[in-house]
Amino acid sequence: MFLVDTLIRNDWYMRRFDRIESIVIEDALDPALPPERALAKLYSTPAGKANPLSNLKKAQAAAQRDWVTAHKQLQLLLKLRRGLEAVQTEAALESAGIDATIQHVVESVETKPISPAAVSPRAAFLAADADEEGRPVIK
Repeated sequence: MFLVDTLIRNDWYMRRFDRIESIVIEDALDPALPPERALAKLYSTPAGKANPLSNLKKAQAAAQRDWVTAHKQLQLLLKLRRGLEAVQTEAALESAGIDATIQHVVESVETKPISPAAVSPRAAFLAADADEEGRPVIK
C-alpha cells in the first residue's frame, strides 16, 4: 500500500510542479527584455538564490526519482507474488498427486468426443446397434 501511495503522491507532485513552473517563469522574467531573451537568461542563470527555477527543478527531479523507485519496487513485488503463486499451485498439484507437466497438458488439450471406432472394432460394432445415447437399438 505504501508503494501505491508513493506513486500517487509523486505523480500529483510532478503534475503540480508543471503548473507551478509556468507561474515561476512568468514571475521571474525580466519585463525589459523580449520574451525569448528573458527566458534564455532565466535558464542560463546559475543555480542558487538568483534562479528561482533551480529549487523547483530539484523538487521535480526528486519526485520523479521517488516515483521511479516506487514503481520498480512495486513491479518486483508483483513479479515475486506471481512466482510465489506458481510455486504454491505446483505444490498443491504435487500434494494431490498430479504432476504439474501433466496438469498443464490436460488443461491445454481440448476435450473432443472419441468415436467408438477409435477405441476398438468391437466398440464400433456395438455402437452401430445403439442410438446417440448408447442404448441398444432392436432391428
